[in-house]
Amino acid sequence: QNSGAEISDKDCDHGRISGDGSAVVFVSRTQQIPGKLDPNAQEVYVRDLGANTTEVASVTSSEARTGFGGSSASISRTGRYVIFFSNGNLVGDPTQLGPHPIYRRDRQAGLTVLGQPNAGNGLVIEDSIGISRDGNRSVFRYIGNDLLPGDNNGTVDAVVYDFDSGLVFAGSVTTGGVFYAGSAFGPSL
Repeated sequence: QNSGAEISDKDCDHGRISGDGSAVVFVSRTQQIPGKLDPNAQEVYVRDLGANTTEVASVTSSEARTGFGGSSASISRTGRYVIFFSNGNLVGDPTQLGPHPIYRRDRQAGLTVLGQPNAGNGLVIEDSIGISRDGNRSVFRYIGNDLLPGDNNGTVDAVVYDFDSGLVFAGSVTTGGVFYAGSAFGPSL
């Protein structure tokens, strides 16, 4: 225990600390935070080390929980933005969701938005995501040929999504813009 905080009753995973050291994001099946819809679902939590509080990050903009939880979380430099996977519909429009949707939670504004463009027929690989220091870009692994122009290598690529512009960039390409023939692993911003 630290600062009067309770130790989680379940395993925690994907722990990441913000660049300024103010917050920790983690994934757990803990039952200690009230309001959980599915006792077996993982959820994404943020521990504010200064305020000594823990909040659920895998929620809608109206703070609703879906029962599908979240996984593979990452946190921005200041701890304001959290990015994570969730099979729950956290944005309300199911036509915008592809398999394994990524979400970005703005803890300051209380908003949850989709953290990727519609993935079409491809698949976002759920094991690895990242967020830029300022929280404006996400990076994830993707397999498919319908998200990035010229992507026909048939392997997993690192993809960067810019929240402000809505643009998608290939992260796993050569200086000349050619897609690598092998799969991308562990993308990070």
